[in-house]
Formats: sequence, C-alpha cells, structure tokens
Amino acid sequence: SWVSGREFAQDGLTGKSQRAEALFCLSHYLFYGDPERGLLPLGYGYEKERQWAIEKILADRHNGFSKDINTDKSDHVAQISRAANWLPPERRDAVVVPFVKRVPIAWQRNSANLKVEAAKKIMAAVADFEEAGMKFSVRDLQLKTGCGNKTLYNHTELWKPAQERLERGRLASVTPEYNVVVGAASQESLPPAASLQNFVPPGRLAARRIAYEISMRLIREQREKKTTRRTCFIELDNSWRLSLEKITLVDYTRTDTKKLKAILAVYVSSISRCPDDESEAWIRGLITEVRSELERRPKQLELVLSESENLDLSGFIHLENERSG
Repeated sequence: SWVSGREFAQDGLTGKSQRAEALFCLSHYLFYGDPERGLLPLGYGYEKERQWAIEKILADRHNGFSKDINTDKSDHVAQISRAANWLPPERRDAVVVPFVKRVPIAWQRNSANLKVEAAKKIMAAVADFEEAGMKFSVRDLQLKTGCGNKTLYNHTELWKPAQERLERGRLASVTPEYNVVVGAASQESLPPAASLQNFVPPGRLAARRIAYEISMRLIREQREKKTTRRTCFIELDNSWRLSLEKITLVDYTRTDTKKLKAILAVYVSSISRCPDDESEAWIRGLITEVRSELERRPKQLELVLSESENLDLSGFIHLENERSG
C-alpha cells in the first residue's frame, strides 16, 4: 500500500475506478512519510492535515479519470475523511466486538425444507421423462420442475444418469466419421456450385457498408475521447502553478507545524507534474523554505528554554515580546 501510495502521489490516477484505492494508499504513504524524498510522516494526531493533503493531491492529479472529483461531489470527500481518521482497534475508545455471521435456526430449517421439496420435484420430473422415453435438457427440466439452474446443478445426481441413459438409447447425433454415400464424389473433386460463385447480393453489400460506417464511427469517437483527454491534461498542467499558489503562504513562521508538514507533502508530490524547468525550480525553492522552517523550530525552542533558565519571569516575558515583535 505504501509503494502504491508513492506512485499515486507522483503520477496521480492513471485509469478509471482508482480513486478509492488511491486515497487508501495515499493515507498509508503520508502516514509513514518518505525519507528518500524528504517527506515527513503525518502519523497519529495529523488526521486533519493528512486529509487535507490527500484532497489536494487528488484534486491536482486525478487526470480527469474521477467523475466525482470532476463534478465536485461530496462522496469522495467523505471517503477521504474516513480513510484519514481510521484508527486500529487498540487505539479506539469503544470496545470492538468482532462480527460473527449467525444464521437463524428458522432460516436453516426453511432452507432444508426447500431443498427436500426441490429434490422431490426433480425426481418426479425425471420419472415422467423416463416413462415417456423422451430425452430432456436442463431447460426442459427447469420448465417442468420450476427450479432454478443453480438448484438443478446442486442435484445433478438425481437427473444426470437418467439423461445419459436416454441419450444412449437414441441414434448418435454427430459421428466422428464422414458418412459418404456410395458412388458419390467428394465436394473437392466436383466443380464449384452456382451458389459458391463470387457473387454478393446487394443486400449484403448494404449491410457491409453499414457495418463499416458503424466501425468508423466508433474509431472517430475514440479519437475524440483521446483528444478531449489530452486537452484536459494540458489544462491541468496550465493550472498546476495556480493550484499551488493558493496554498502558498506569505510567512511560514506564523503557521502551525502540523499544517507546514501537510503543505510539504503536497509540494513534494507536485514535483513530478512540473510543466517546465522554471516551475520545478520554483517549487523546489518553496520546499527548501518549508524544510528550513521545520528544522529551525526545535532549535528555537531549545534556545528559548536555555535563556529562560538564566532569567526571571519578567525577563522571559520581555524576551518573548521582543521576539514576537
């Protein structure tokens, strides 16, 4: 799931019916992070940030394959929320009771009674066919008993032997040997008949033209779909920077650490969709700024604590006011 999430974060959706799998795998990928790409993990406590990052990644890289995202339906947002807020049983407050499938005794008795009744109907129908000496098929047996195809094949031991006995009592329908009449020549040694000559009636020509037109129409529709999809890709590439500028902040120092980690996840996953070298340099610069801010925050905290040990409370408040100012 982590590897698939890494691929979805880089390439996005590559086909239809991938949205559910993508949001599930992206949740795993963002939860554990990616040390090779410098992506910090968004583990427990980062549910909202992880949900926000998944929404941004899928919105920018669904590549036109998700109808719910194209039409802005709320179903995909609800699925992302469930995937991001999922917790294992040991971390849940409520007691988890495992599901056990229990069939009521009344249902079991009813199923057994139906099975016995179906067997009686099949045995009676087979007896009628044997008494009349008439071959029968599964379809004939269905019409006579009123049982379904699945029920009949669950009771093959009741009708299959009788069907084979009746088949052997008749002439063979197909033989492996060629029964040629005495004195007749083979079809290959005779001149071609008039019906085998190369003559196509007008009706068949018209049918061929219709079939050809239908096939060409399907080919044209497929080409139009490819052109539309290519146009959507071009529009997504053009809107790449605009979508990232919406989440880009003027001052990263005033942003919460959790929010910064979520923004970093979106930035890192957007590198693979850079339309040109200039855009790649721009997004890598933003990634450097965010990483520098995240690396600087623990150092700032240690510096404040070390200075506060040598100052009284009033001096510490004055120092904080100067820093915030």
